[in-house]
Amino acid sequence: MKKLSIGYRVVGGFTIAVLLLLLSGAQMYRSLKGYDETAGWVTESYKVLDALHRSMLELYDLESRQRAYIITGEPDYLADNEKSLRNIRATLADIVGLTADSPGQQERIKTLTQLVEDRLQILDKNVGVYRTEGFAAARDRLKTGIPLLSREALQKQSTLFEREERALLLQRIAQAQNNARQAQAVGALVVVLALLGLAVLWWRMRREVQTRQEADALLHESDLLKQIIDLLPVGVFVTDAAGEVTQINPAARALWGGVQRGDGAQYGEYVAYWPETGKRLAADEWALQRAIKTGETVRDELMDIRCFDGTRKTIASHAMPIRDLAGHTVSAMAVQVDVTEFKHTEQHMLATARFDETQARAVALFASGFDRSKILDGLLKLLASQHALPVSAIYGFDEWSGRYQCEASHGLSAAALRAFALGEGLQGRQQRMTSRHCWTAPI
Repeated sequence: MKKLSIGYRVVGGFTIAVLLLLLSGAQMYRSLKGYDETAGWVTESYKVLDALHRSMLELYDLESRQRAYIITGEPDYLADNEKSLRNIRATLADIVGLTADSPGQQERIKTLTQLVEDRLQILDKNVGVYRTEGFAAARDRLKTGIPLLSREALQKQSTLFEREERALLLQRIAQAQNNARQAQAVGALVVVLALLGLAVLWWRMRREVQTRQEADALLHESDLLKQIIDLLPVGVFVTDAAGEVTQINPAARALWGGVQRGDGAQYGEYVAYWPETGKRLAADEWALQRAIKTGETVRDELMDIRCFDGTRKTIASHAMPIRDLAGHTVSAMAVQVDVTEFKHTEQHMLATARFDETQARAVALFASGFDRSKILDGLLKLLASQHALPVSAIYGFDEWSGRYQCEASHGLSAAALRAFALGEGLQGRQQRMTSRHCWTAPI
């Protein structure tokens, strides 16, 4: 049986590797698309919760103004009623559109909308009784318990809707995280397949070289492998048994800033940092060096790099040793993939989710009651836990005493001033230095 030439073997192996990469790439595209869809669902859930809080706050504000009108008889309290009604109904309509993909929430929002309309009718009836029959009749109507039962039913339905939406939000976040992990796993699989394919090709080349004595055959085989590596869309570095870099493909040069450096480049020319600590990689910490020196196989190792053109990127590095038939390490190969955009997208989604959660919790805090001190303390604690503000304080100007008074603080030391007049403390010193660096506003 006639043996295939080295060229046909390499081309056949490369073809199989490309097919595997294409299949893995298609799966990775599906995973990333699923991640994008679930991320959109998460955003919709936050919009639903925000709209629910806004509609309930608008309704409670409308109710408070109507009660103030019944108590005082001042028609100014009813000046914005029509605007509030339009806002409440428009916000509830927005929630209906945002929950179109959830039949259960659609039923709940319909019930909630009906309860809101019932509540508005009761409020209008209270005002009508006051106008036609006077304050005493309106007060007697409020004592009947009908308004209270309506309010309790509305609060119960609103709480049920919010609880179900938050449960749905948690499911969507979990799904988004699962899709992200799946995309990372598929991406790692693509790189591993490329590494394995390259390793097999390299091993076949080395074995063929051992059986051939002619120098021209060795040169031909080496040139062919270099061409294959140069065609790969990921950065590839190859070293000899001593750890010297002998080959860098164009994708690797582009990844590191497009500089045209020849083979034999040293690690001192490359700058990378561990993402967790920010410490710069030493020469013996590079995945390629560890593969050639210790025989370690490295998969999906993240690092932040500084390119030769001054830009910064995040890459996933993979490396493995290449051994001869006797088991001796004769070379090593590393593959580097640019994952900067993926990491930025992931960080942006997390930051957006944290901001939206902070906003929703802050709105809920302001709607929880009228205790100013409790609200301000809760707001500072929320900022400290969500946005790394360990020390913060809110000062208000007391016109009677002419001094600034600390109304709320978090993490403030006992030595810090709790009250000071104009011209005292840090603010006073800043005002004396330059008015551009100090700004105050009454609370």
